[in-house]
Amino acid sequence: MGTTANNIRNIAIVGHSGEGKTTLTEAILFNGGAIERMGKIENGTTVSDFDAEEIARKMSVSLSLSYTEWKGVKLNLIDVPGFYDFEGEFDEAMRASGAALVVTGANGAVTVGAEKAVNLCLRDKKPLVIFINGMDKDNADYHGTVKALQERFKGKIAPIQIPIMEGNKMTGVVNALTGKAYRFTPAGPEEISVPEEYHRDLETMFLSLQETAAENDDVLLEKYFEDGALSREDTIHGIRKGIFSINVIPVMAGSALQNKGVINLMNEIVKYMPEAAERQALPALDLNKNTVVGITCSDGPLAAQIFKTAVDPFVGKMNYLRINRGTLKSGMTVRNTVTDTDERIGSLYLVRGKKLEAVQELGAGDLGAVAKLSNTGTGDTLCAPDSPVRFDPLPR
Repeated sequence: MGTTANNIRNIAIVGHSGEGKTTLTEAILFNGGAIERMGKIENGTTVSDFDAEEIARKMSVSLSLSYTEWKGVKLNLIDVPGFYDFEGEFDEAMRASGAALVVTGANGAVTVGAEKAVNLCLRDKKPLVIFINGMDKDNADYHGTVKALQERFKGKIAPIQIPIMEGNKMTGVVNALTGKAYRFTPAGPEEISVPEEYHRDLETMFLSLQETAAENDDVLLEKYFEDGALSREDTIHGIRKGIFSINVIPVMAGSALQNKGVINLMNEIVKYMPEAAERQALPALDLNKNTVVGITCSDGPLAAQIFKTAVDPFVGKMNYLRINRGTLKSGMTVRNTVTDTDERIGSLYLVRGKKLEAVQELGAGDLGAVAKLSNTGTGDTLCAPDSPVRFDPLPR
């Protein structure tokens, strides 16, 4: 696949500890064909939690980068620890990502971690989607959880799915935006007719989504007032615009452990989450002109930022970075405008947990890693020597 900024989604997976972020990452990687089977936290076999301390604790301690491909789109996934002790990891992930996936349990309430994650995404102006996990549990309360979210984040929460339930178990979903229903099968979601008992809920939810869509676009608002309704195409356009402007937070549901609803979630991420190319211009200091400029995700002189530094037991010092503009190639000489030194780029990698895949270059919008830079660390800017810029440091 030719990877460009138009077919990259950089997603931070955040939320309270123990809500299933790492398991959801496993399910996404499995569905995308990046791994042959889903690992388990209790067995220490997940892609994200590969460090010895994480395996022993059975929890994430450090953010982990991985990727897969889905429907022609590269999904860069950043699994972020949920405990407050690791808030620095959250800030690093926010700098690297273009959007967030907030994972919360179906317990009828809003966990402290989920609330904090949503508030930080709103603060950092990161589009987000909420995934209500654990719908396979007997006491799962989807509607109670949605209601709690709506009360906590008034005017922003927009559920776009209706779970199809048999007893206490979720067996499928109705997508209110498309009007289609799916039954979960071992081979993946299978489209079915919308069950009759969900027709009224579907109509009510779609009417609500039309109102939400109209509120995010003046043209749609005028059309809504004139016609009293919006088409599905117009509604989808308005919802996507609302997501992009952080006015709308869509809500979906499923079970990461059972890999139910995850493919539907991946489809919506590809459809609604912003492309890397749509990222807002990042402020940076142009050191030639001593003025602040906006760096867009495009071709041009290299401008990249290190969002995390770690030590690999085999490769040594690793710097994880996002390419904000231009292309980083193996063999290049770049300028670190924080340490005021030149660095020669040796090995470049795509990262999937502890596995490194050597590549010759990384393009605008992509995430990867570079090994063995002597004078470079977290927050540093790497750029073309003749076009020196410096990004804001990461929060400390």
